[in-house]
Amino acid sequence: MLIERDGMHSREALAGYDRAAMSRGVVVVVGLGAAGCNIVQTTALSGVGEVRLVDHDVVEASNVTRSPLFRRDRLVPGRDRYKVREAALAVLALSTASGPRVRFATQRVEALGPGAFRGASVVISAVDSMETRAYLADVTRELRVPLVEVGFMGHEGHISVFPNASDEEACWRCLNPRTMHGRLSCRTYALAVVARGMIPATQPLAATFSGLAAEAAIGALHGRFELPGKLFGLDIRTGRSHVVEITRDPRCPGSHARTEAEVLVPVSAKQPLAALFEAVRPWAPEPLVHLPAEYVVSAPCVACGNDVSLQRPAWALSEAPRCRRGCATRPMLGGRGAVVVTTVRPGDELAARPCLSLGIAPGALVLVEDPVHRTSRVVQLQGDLDDLYVLRTRENTRDGEATVASDSADGPSRAEGSPT
Repeated sequence: MLIERDGMHSREALAGYDRAAMSRGVVVVVGLGAAGCNIVQTTALSGVGEVRLVDHDVVEASNVTRSPLFRRDRLVPGRDRYKVREAALAVLALSTASGPRVRFATQRVEALGPGAFRGASVVISAVDSMETRAYLADVTRELRVPLVEVGFMGHEGHISVFPNASDEEACWRCLNPRTMHGRLSCRTYALAVVARGMIPATQPLAATFSGLAAEAAIGALHGRFELPGKLFGLDIRTGRSHVVEITRDPRCPGSHARTEAEVLVPVSAKQPLAALFEAVRPWAPEPLVHLPAEYVVSAPCVACGNDVSLQRPAWALSEAPRCRRGCATRPMLGGRGAVVVTTVRPGDELAARPCLSLGIAPGALVLVEDPVHRTSRVVQLQGDLDDLYVLRTRENTRDGEATVASDSADGPSRAEGSPT
């Protein structure tokens, strides 16, 4: 490795950061709250070549004190701004890479599917939702992409590191088998924390653990894991720390197997699922498609019990189902319970729906079962990163603003049809 004596990255070189590894590194950060923002700032200053940002939330006033990439002067009453768009502009301004690339998606990460992680060097989980953490644990395990997970509250926090190099390693779900804690926005989560008498995250806490997570991610770019399969916890006020070695749980509900795409099918996510059935019929005459997540057709209203049509993947449901009008005053008629679909056959009603509406994203990996021959294959839909992310470089960005007509919260960053 060539040591730069007086160059921009001379100190990083002395610390063991290899410029080639940093330049070709692709860091995916999911969650652009206090943790994600501080992590992205560090990776940008360190010169990581490509950063991908995923978050569906908008900037709140309270974010400014803990998220250094969100400018106070860009807070305009009545005009929401997506966190990832704000962060993308800041990364381009701060990055010390020679040709930085920033991709961002204003979506829940589940809506993007495994294609969002194609070519990733490491994924950083900086989200509040336990279900999303579980999803990231599973998909990174299946794709064999290293995972760094960070979390904190009050004056305590932790990071955990999972190299995901083999099926025998412990995963995040070995430590957290139960994940049904609900899906909350950043604002809702903060209010819930306060209501429980706990202290929300502060900038000193966010900066401390985000620095640890960023260093772990940079280590992964070099193939170096100082805390493999371990959780490091720290109280920043008392200095008390601990390291927990996570062991493999044989009853772990998570994924411990690698997923390989055996067949690339000429089907896009915008086409109906029936197109996928036709594409696989030569080797699966009566195909059975396994959806990537539970699809909720309907569920009882929490107030009156009547059935409410939902027609969405389970991860897209953030609130309990409720009738739209006056259901609280009607008698409890009683619904039939939630109707959930996990597999679809050619004759089913859902076969006519676009793949995207069923939670199957561009470039997604789909398990197709052939009950006749008792075999199954994983197929991959057409699609690339441009179907999932908006790409920003210094060439297509000027004066600190993207060259698109508006970068306000005017809708998702990918094609219509998203179930979110």
